[in-house]
Amino acid sequence: MSNQPLNFPRLLDKKIDEITCDDLTKLKVFPIDIEEYTRESLNNTLPPVEIETLQYPAGNALKAIDPIRFRDWVCNEERSQIDQGYWIEIDSHIYDKAEVLKCLGVEDEK
Repeated sequence: MSNQPLNFPRLLDKKIDEITCDDLTKLKVFPIDIEEYTRESLNNTLPPVEIETLQYPAGNALKAIDPIRFRDWVCNEERSQIDQGYWIEIDSHIYDKAEVLKCLGVEDEK
């Protein structure tokens, strides 16, 4: 038996600009935590920050040491992912576009 709610077929008839956050929440598709995504991305792509003999993941260090600069990274990451077509904004929330298209029964062309 499928884990999809009974109203899943209803979304197949909707266009992407008709989908709401409530529709996606019912399907267990949730907005991206952009700050967490950015922090993890920085941790995985930049070398650790060294302070004396200690090392800290770059994203964690940037967020703690310079929260304004970290916020700039978050905004740039959001804009970049949207511009590249990986993320989509729905009702002022950011979602993974491939997940949303999957709910519509459409394959992402990327």
